[in-house]
Amino acid sequence: MEDRDLRVLQLLAQMYPSWRLSCRTDRHGQRWWWAIQRQQPSADLAAVGLYQAIARTSVDALSAALSNQARILHTRRVRRH
Repeated sequence: MEDRDLRVLQLLAQMYPSWRLSCRTDRHGQRWWWAIQRQQPSADLAAVGLYQAIARTSVDALSAALSNQARILHTRRVRRH
């Protein structure tokens, strides 16, 4: 793992503490960046696109996906109030 990728992963862990983050390489040598929610989303949140787990082939793609998940959650909370 490159130093930059590790720094980004550490930053993401600070920004998104409700997600468990990791990087794994599959049997074909493809590196996958994972984010798994520490608690399963409710059925309502899952229905609007909040995922239990996300896998991407780059830390930058994972960052974008987590940002999108945060936007979904924020939009949902704003609409409820």
